[in-house]
Amino acid sequence: MRASHHSKPGFTLIEMLVAITIIGILIALILPAVQSARESARRLKCSTNLKQIGIALAAYETAAGAYPLRVWYSPHVMILPWLDQKTLYDGINFDLSVISHSDGNDTLRATFLEVFVCPSDPNAAKHGELAFTNYGGNAGVHFHPDGTNGLFGTTGVKAAEIRDGLSNTSAFSEFKTGSSMNGETRSDRIRFTLLPVSLRERQSLDEFVRSCLAADVGKAPFEPYNRGWNWTHSEVSRTLTYHLVPPNRYLCTVGNFVQEGTWPAGSFHPGVVHSLFADGHVRAVKETVDMAVWRAIGSRNGGESFSDSDY
Repeated sequence: MRASHHSKPGFTLIEMLVAITIIGILIALILPAVQSARESARRLKCSTNLKQIGIALAAYETAAGAYPLRVWYSPHVMILPWLDQKTLYDGINFDLSVISHSDGNDTLRATFLEVFVCPSDPNAAKHGELAFTNYGGNAGVHFHPDGTNGLFGTTGVKAAEIRDGLSNTSAFSEFKTGSSMNGETRSDRIRFTLLPVSLRERQSLDEFVRSCLAADVGKAPFEPYNRGWNWTHSEVSRTLTYHLVPPNRYLCTVGNFVQEGTWPAGSFHPGVVHSLFADGHVRAVKETVDMAVWRAIGSRNGGESFSDSDY
């Protein structure tokens, strides 16, 4: 008797193509959900960082009787003892300028502190000679560097002097860091352009802002490489923000790279930027917020009125 031979079942070419197509569709459906979940986690971490900064800032104001100055050493440095970084703080030689070298000061500048960094920033994985921050102290609504209507001024601002209310006044907001000094240029960072408008006269403010918002960012000469880098230095290009234009708008200067310009808040979160208010609460402010409302948030004593739904 002859043995019967049965062929083993297998996949046809069509079945294989169908399976590959189904797998591709599943990946296309799952990947955005995974990316969204990761971004949600990064946003939560970013918000938590700001809340920690808020607690430390309130403790500093209670102990010192006023908020930190925006002179030489940054507000970030001054609140270190309340961020469990007293050892780092005690190593600073405050008799030297913020850019002078000493063992303690060099260590400070190179120390990467997660509480000062938003994990959504691509620079978050970079560590170098200068560490950075994504959170800028509110230096107010400015037409030039001498204005002092924000939370951080050239003289100590007391909580009682915030006439607009702690819950209505920004303390810190996110911003996008520059690429440091490595020659990298990134299209996703806020680039800056020079505008031939003087900020020395108050009446030129609106003219300057209109020119900035109408600027062709594609023609911007280069990006502000030092934005956020060296978080110890209380300089608007490094550790402060102005509330001149809404979040994620262009950075425009008038020729003085360091100070005179918009220096806006910004973030890598889709459509929002996190802001810490002086009472300690954190809010995801829409990048579409009306400019008048954003300026009101940046002023401690402007007397403006707005509601939560406005931003």
